[in-house]
Amino acid sequence: MEDRKWEDLEMDCLVTVFENLGLEEMILGVPFVCRSWYKASTDRLCWKILDFNPICPCSFEERFMQEYRIQNFSFTGLLKFVVTRSCGSAVELMFPLGYLDLEHIVYVSDECPALKCLGLPWFIPRQRCTFPPELMIKWKHLEILMLSDIPDSITEILQVISNHCKNFIGLHVCGDYLDDNVASAFGTYLPKIKHLNLSYSILSKKNLMVILEGCKELELLYLQNSGVST
Repeated sequence: MEDRKWEDLEMDCLVTVFENLGLEEMILGVPFVCRSWYKASTDRLCWKILDFNPICPCSFEERFMQEYRIQNFSFTGLLKFVVTRSCGSAVELMFPLGYLDLEHIVYVSDECPALKCLGLPWFIPRQRCTFPPELMIKWKHLEILMLSDIPDSITEILQVISNHCKNFIGLHVCGDYLDDNVASAFGTYLPKIKHLNLSYSILSKKNLMVILEGCKELELLYLQNSGVST
């Protein structure tokens, strides 16, 4: 029997395979193999998971400019490229370290209404107090929010989540100091949260008890390498 070739697979089969690949393979590898692979790679189902973290910036940026024949690299352009491919169907978006900007969050809030999981590694310091909590209203399907830096508007953000994100079950706040106001906000606005990750954070025993008393439906609480003081 004549051997069948990968490029001869049915389009649905190719899409199913590509759904399990990372962004780097989908951007720099798959589209340049053949026409059928390129066509399959443009299916929006292949772009539901937009996780930038595994990408190595140094090697990726050079290859990206070479393959797409552009002179300069910008994360804004890359973000718009992958979000456009997703056609509004992205359910998970993980921003990479060092690139997060307020304009990126505003753009994503408009173009990715179906997000269920959002990862924000840090906010640029000068913009900490300018993050508009109302942006969270647009993510009605949000289930998990991952933060490694707490914006000044965290209380307002959690209030919006409580009012508009009815499926919200998980919050990751890693590597920051949790004061009385933040601890109180957790208990007040996230009473039905299931998973809470406070790894590498610092908080008092009193505030830990405030959180536990307020979040009565907690199933998992992570405190790995956290500093809990008396």
